[in-house]
Amino acid sequence: MQRPKTPPSASRDELLDEHGLSSEAALEAATVGGADPLGLDDVGKIEPGYVADLVVLGADPTVDPSAWRTVRQVYRAGTQVV
Repeated sequence: MQRPKTPPSASRDELLDEHGLSSEAALEAATVGGADPLGLDDVGKIEPGYVADLVVLGADPTVDPSAWRTVRQVYRAGTQVV
């Protein structure tokens, strides 16, 4: 197994770039892409009838990858917890 080139302290951007994953692809993998392999058909989307665990950011992470550090609100099962 090949060892990663970036150090453990590497930023998310460096890791994504090293492995060729765009911000959009990372976001999809963490939502819809994460639900599909688990056979979960009621999660991974923000639509009526879906279970909602949601992190609200202060900026668009597909435009500004540092937006992942700007958490404004967190919802668990539709209830605000942060």
